[in-house]
Amino acid sequence: MVRYFVVLPLLLCMAAAEAMPGEDTKHPERLLVGVKEAPPFVIRHADGRWSGISIDLWRAVAEKLDVDYRFQAFELPELLSAVKRQDVDIAVGALTITEEREESADFTHTFYVSSLGIAVPAASSQGWLSALSQLFSAHFLKVIAGLMLALAAFGGLVWWFERRRNAEQFGATGLSGLGSGLWWAAVTMTTVGYGDKYPRTPGGRVVALFWMFASLVLVSVFTGAIASVLTVRGLSSAVKGPEDLPRVRVASVGNATSGEWLREKYIGFASYSDIEAALTALTDGRADAFVYDMPILRYRAQQDPKSDFSVLPRKFALNHYGFALPQRSPRLESVNRAILAHIQKPEWHDTVYRYTGGEP
Repeated sequence: MVRYFVVLPLLLCMAAAEAMPGEDTKHPERLLVGVKEAPPFVIRHADGRWSGISIDLWRAVAEKLDVDYRFQAFELPELLSAVKRQDVDIAVGALTITEEREESADFTHTFYVSSLGIAVPAASSQGWLSALSQLFSAHFLKVIAGLMLALAAFGGLVWWFERRRNAEQFGATGLSGLGSGLWWAAVTMTTVGYGDKYPRTPGGRVVALFWMFASLVLVSVFTGAIASVLTVRGLSSAVKGPEDLPRVRVASVGNATSGEWLREKYIGFASYSDIEAALTALTDGRADAFVYDMPILRYRAQQDPKSDFSVLPRKFALNHYGFALPQRSPRLESVNRAILAHIQKPEWHDTVYRYTGGEP
C-alpha cells in the first residue's frame, strides 16, 4: 500500500509534465548552400558577410520555405562537383544553365537573363607604345612599300638619263648608281633639296618635273596614313565586337561559359583560372580582349571608375542564370515556386537595380 502511494504521485507528475505546454523544440531544416563569389551576384565582404543579387534572392526563398542554412564558399569547378556528389543542398551564384551542367545537376527556373560581353583596355591605358605598334600593321606596310617602289622607279629613271652626261653626280654604276638616284628622289620628295645632285639632261629634267608633282600627292597619302594609324588605330580599341575576336589576343576563364562559347566558335584564347587573372592580363597588355559575363564585367568597371579597361556595349550569346540542386532533389519544386513568386515582386526589380543600375 505504501508503495502505491509513492508511485502514484510520480506517475501523476509525469503525466502532468507531458500535458503542460512547453517550448516547441521543432527547428527549421538546415541546408548547406554552396556559393561562388561573383559580384554583383555573390559578394563576400571583408567581415565575412555575403550579399548580392543571388544571395538576396536565396534569402527570400529560404524565408518563404522556412529553412535554415549556412554558406560555404567554393571555386566554380568544386561547386559543380559538390552538387553532383550531393555534398551541398543547393548552389547559389552566377551559374549559367547549360546542357552539359544539366547532365549532372538539376537547375531551377531562370531568375536572370544576361549575355556575354567584351572588355578591352581603356584608350588612355594603351599608350603610345600600343599606337606605335600599329605602324607595323599590314595597311601601313603596304603604304611604305608603295612609297619605296615610287622612289626606286623615279630615282632609277633619273639615274638612267644622267649616268653619262652627268657622270660626276650620277655616273656610278650598279647599286651605287641606283643609290644616287634614290637619294635624289628622297630629298626632292621631302623638299629638302640639298643641291648635291640635280638632273641636267632634258630627259632627267622631265622625270624630275613629274616626280615633283607626284611627290605632293605621295606626301599627302603618307602623312594621312601615319595620322590614321596613330589616332584611329593606335588610340582606340581594335575590337568592336565578337566578329573581331579571331584576329586579336583573347583572354577568358576556361571553365566558365565564356570559355565554352569561344571553344564552340573555334576562337583561340588564353585560359585563366579566374576573372582577376584575366583582367590583369588585359590591363598588362598580354591580351587585347577579355570575354566574360556582361553584368560581372560592368559591375567591375562601375566599382572602379579609374579602371584600365572598358566594356563594349555589344551583347551576344544569351545566358540564363539559375540555382543548381543535386539531381532528383525533393526541394526543386518548392524552390522553383518560391523563386517565381519572388521575381514577380517589385522588391526583386529594386534588388537588381541596386546592384546593376538596370532592369532584370
